[in-house]
Amino acid sequence: LGVLSEGAELVAISPRGDHIATLGGIADNEIHIWAAGDGALIRSLGVADTCGLPPDLAPCTVKPRSIEFISQGTLLANGGNGRIYLVEIETGHVERIEVDLGLRPVIAIPSTLAIIGGEREPALVLDLVSRRVRRTLGKESEYSTALAISADGTLAATGSIIGRIVVWNLFTGSILRQYKCSREIQGLAFSPDGRTLLAGGADQTVRAWDLSSDQMLFDLLIGEQ
Repeated sequence: LGVLSEGAELVAISPRGDHIATLGGIADNEIHIWAAGDGALIRSLGVADTCGLPPDLAPCTVKPRSIEFISQGTLLANGGNGRIYLVEIETGHVERIEVDLGLRPVIAIPSTLAIIGGEREPALVLDLVSRRVRRTLGKESEYSTALAISADGTLAATGSIIGRIVVWNLFTGSILRQYKCSREIQGLAFSPDGRTLLAGGADQTVRAWDLSSDQMLFDLLIGEQ
């Protein structure tokens, strides 16, 4: 994909697979949108662009923490300044969602909902249609390091820095399952049918649970990081 002198820290692929978004490396705060077919650069958005303000007025100096496509033509950027931005791929138009997200750097999205988690605060369920916070997941302060939403949008999973995994009912906010690992959770994913949860952790282990029976399916040590 073109020339990225500092590499790419984050990558997202559009639902149809024809657009790729990358976030630059250490010295590159820009989001780059590419055509997947020929690797051509469509547009680049800098820090000032994703703040939605002219460069000379933009107070935002921290690069986005995550990028995800929420539809074929719309990219969501979780700003390092505690805000959420929607970027229209074709026009480059940026919409800023006026919700104070504090220090929540981790995000998971099905279609119209996003879960945002992070330091010292419970995860938020954000409705991307109404642009309002629908609910919080949990009340205790716990650093969320991994999040996932099932394909049908009914279940959410949060993983924490202390190794706790919670499976939630997204509609009611109730806890359905809880699991404990020895170290920080670094990745979570539901199977396409929503019946299995997979987790990867800092203990170099990948685990899977059958959510209907609450039984662990496997516990696989993958070796050194």
